Amino acid sequence: MERFADTVRREYLAVGFRVAPHPQIDLATEPRWSRQSGTFGSSAQVSGELAAAYVRGLQGPRLGPRSVAAMVKHFPGGGPQKDGEDPHFPHARSRCTRAACASTTWPRSGRPWRPGARR
Repeated sequence: MERFADTVRREYLAVGFRVAPHPQIDLATEPRWSRQSGTFGSSAQVSGELAAAYVRGLQGPRLGPRSVAAMVKHFPGGGPQKDGEDPHFPHARSRCTRAACASTTWPRSGRPWRPGARR
């Protein structure tokens, strides 16, 4: 993953991009959610490890002029909502509460952010 992100970094820099609007590290915990294909899967641990490697690849050996900023998305708990709805759409903007989404979003949604935030 880090090698892939390093390739992305070099290609972005070649065309003048300095910010990457990815990775998307929401967890694919709801089979009806239409954005599952853009995730690293349903495992919080694996998603966190892959996100950290991706950020390292975009940053390069050290932060500086040859780095690309990673815009890690979305917010913890901001992935699939109740009934598989996507919060990007107006009819699904009411976020789940811990009680309403206890089996899908909340229990593990913050875990993938921890390894990436350390970098």
